[in-house]
Amino acid sequence: MTNLYKIFKKLNKDESYTYSYEQLNNKPSGYQELIKEQKLQGSRQLLFNSELMIEIIRWTINFNESIHVTDVEVDHDDDQSMELEIYRLIQASINDYEKEVGNLIKILDWCVDSNSIDIKSVSIRNITNNDACKIYFDGTFSGTELLFVGFIKPFLEANG
Repeated sequence: MTNLYKIFKKLNKDESYTYSYEQLNNKPSGYQELIKEQKLQGSRQLLFNSELMIEIIRWTINFNESIHVTDVEVDHDDDQSMELEIYRLIQASINDYEKEVGNLIKILDWCVDSNSIDIKSVSIRNITNNDACKIYFDGTFSGTELLFVGFIKPFLEANG
């Protein structure tokens, strides 16, 4: 089942977890109360800058051959050629994933900066079982919990 989650990390451990937005319905102050509550429990919300998003893309090459990038949303207001090139490379990656995702990383190099949020989201899919998810720069995650546990969580633990 697809759901929307906020990603948190415990400060004193390399442990990440999700909090379902459905659970916010039980909180009168909603999102603010959630952030405060998690902070008091020793956790912080995660945000994904462009550098981290590119590392997620790179991680798909080496992690598991069944995990593939299916879309990258970049904040580029008027640059339709960038959008077309991203689409072309993702389509070409069906035949040679490692090479074309490497090329995708190269064209996204302009936005590698620890303070940049030019990459708005990265979508991935497990091509074996068709599970899909989307990771957003603001630390939200839409998709199945299986992809969080099987891909995102190991990525976060390996990359501190």
